[in-house]
Amino acid sequence: VYYRTVSELLADLGIPDAASIRATTAVYGTTKLSTSITSTSKTTAATPYAVKAALDKAKQYTDDQIKVAINSSY
Repeated sequence: VYYRTVSELLADLGIPDAASIRATTAVYGTTKLSTSITSTSKTTAATPYAVKAALDKAKQYTDDQIKVAINSSY
């Protein structure tokens, strides 16, 4: 029994393979997601988890710096 691949089925419908449709800042397409909060990649997109984790770290850092500033003023 031979099962057709997704790429073959999409080609029959005239739809390009998802791997060949890459997203850019100007064109919709497929994008690789990342949960990293230290990545500097310009070719991956942050997941909501990564965005929240980065914001939580930034908030903690800011809160810590405010505490240091308040304590050093006394």
